[in-house]
Amino acid sequence: MDDPTDLLYPMKEYTGSLQPFAAAILRMANRLSEDTSEYQGQPQHDRRRDGNLIAEVLLRLYQESLVHKQRETAERCLDAWDLMLRNGVNETAKYLSAFDP
Repeated sequence: MDDPTDLLYPMKEYTGSLQPFAAAILRMANRLSEDTSEYQGQPQHDRRRDGNLIAEVLLRLYQESLVHKQRETAERCLDAWDLMLRNGVNETAKYLSAFDP
């Protein structure tokens, strides 16, 4: 697949567990955070849209990981979240309140 973010829309709408897709979701989050070249020359709303989608899916994966006691996956979600915040992936910060106890 040329653009793995094409999977974000179906994953956002998917009502089942995201655990089987954890590796793919984490790769998408990391790619979106690290590789800004695919957004060169594209409207800013593309990166904002993808950032918003991955943030929603990643948050859901993190919450599922806590419920299912998948500590390694939960920690990898937090690492991906940190990378997204450090690299200024848009829309990421608005989901931070979900991490407050």
